[in-house]
Amino acid sequence: MPTGKRRPRRCLGLEARCGHVGVRKAKGKVACPLIDCGLEFLNSDIVTTCSFIKKDEENYRNVMKALVEAIHFLRMDKKCSMKSMAKYMRSEDPKVIEVGYDFIADASERVPYPSVRGIHLALEEIAAEIPAARKADAMHFYDDDRMLQQLEKIGFVAGLYK
Repeated sequence: MPTGKRRPRRCLGLEARCGHVGVRKAKGKVACPLIDCGLEFLNSDIVTTCSFIKKDEENYRNVMKALVEAIHFLRMDKKCSMKSMAKYMRSEDPKVIEVGYDFIADASERVPYPSVRGIHLALEEIAAEIPAARKADAMHFYDDDRMLQQLEKIGFVAGLYK
């Protein structure tokens, strides 16, 4: 865990927007869906440096394609996605796994455009450990989403959902 003494480095973060989180009652129903509050969270972060993107744009494009394809797979194959999630959630309870799946499926947009509000919320959380995060500008960590726009423009995303 970094200490507050380290100097923050500029990096780019891409994340899917989310917000279907809430307090669940015993029967598994959402008592307070945070999506209704307009909260945005970081969901599928990819963090890299500007120099890497400039040096190896093709690799960056392939990573973005893989992320979009993974979201498509998640949304289209619930059974297989839940099986995979069970492994990483370390749970065998189908209700717990399905709650996790529903959260991620609802949170994952087809194209995971960055959320400045999500970055800001993450910085607020980090500020508990690293006070300097309170003064950080969320835009400093925001990618210009150029690659995601290109993938939409060439029909890559639409082709997945045909």
